[in-house]
Amino acid sequence: MRSQPVAAAEVGEALAAIAVGEPRGLDRDLAGPLVEDMPDLVRRYLAATGRGGPVVTVPLPGRWGRALRDGTLLAGPDARLGRQTFAEWLEAR
Repeated sequence: MRSQPVAAAEVGEALAAIAVGEPRGLDRDLAGPLVEDMPDLVRRYLAATGRGGPVVTVPLPGRWGRALRDGTLLAGPDARLGRQTFAEWLEAR
């Protein structure tokens, strides 16, 4: 799965700004600054937290699985991008 993780604090900031701001209708996507591979994120998290074990990737079949793999579900090109990367978040943990 390809993912674009965004920091929870940045999501909270964006939601708070929307809540107190003028009505906007449909708003732009919010995504993390980098596209990442989910199994790699899990491996890095496990290594950083001192946990081991294999990370097994299981590709899901069908259109949904294909969309997870090919980036269809990533934020659109006009998305607002967060600032904190997964590596920065992991280092701060």
